[in-house]
Amino acid sequence: TKLLFSVMFRLLPESALILGIIVILILFFYGIKNNRNNLLLALSVAVIWLSLGINHLNETGQILAYPALIRTGNIFAYLIFPALYIFSRNTFYPGNHWYATDWLFLLPSLIYIADMLPFFLSDADYKIAVMKANLGNPARMFRVAEGWIGIKGFHFVFRYLWSVFIFVLQIRLIIKNRQIRINSPDAGNRKLFWFILMY
Repeated sequence: TKLLFSVMFRLLPESALILGIIVILILFFYGIKNNRNNLLLALSVAVIWLSLGINHLNETGQILAYPALIRTGNIFAYLIFPALYIFSRNTFYPGNHWYATDWLFLLPSLIYIADMLPFFLSDADYKIAVMKANLGNPARMFRVAEGWIGIKGFHFVFRYLWSVFIFVLQIRLIIKNRQIRINSPDAGNRKLFWFILMY
């Protein structure tokens, strides 16, 4: 039983990551032809995939083999909910796919990159040494203390606050449009609404 669970826990994340690549490729090469908004859906799935992929490398310790990816997970984690929100908004309100104010959604990722830039530019041996220490100490791992302008632990807390804020905008968007989509005679609209709700 233990062996079965061990194999399942190892194969399940990797299988999900492989399926994620397939979904992204289908959306990017086929979905965009049908609807330009599918590019935003592909972007949304891609940032989720990148964040989960790096998280999987951290959990397995394989991140040490890819020093360039060390501590890059938050870049993508900050973008998960904004990408989903913009996709949903453009689904409910077709037209302009990118507004000038949408650039603000990139700010947390850019602040994170600026904070971690000295670490990102460090040599591979230094990154590996730091990450080895982090992997052996979960509290230190979550503190993200390698930045030069941020408060220790800031990104761990702010990432969740940011996600909750965008999630509230997403819920507000869904509630505002629930009658239009659910009561629509177009079955496709209803399916799309439920897809957004589940996603």
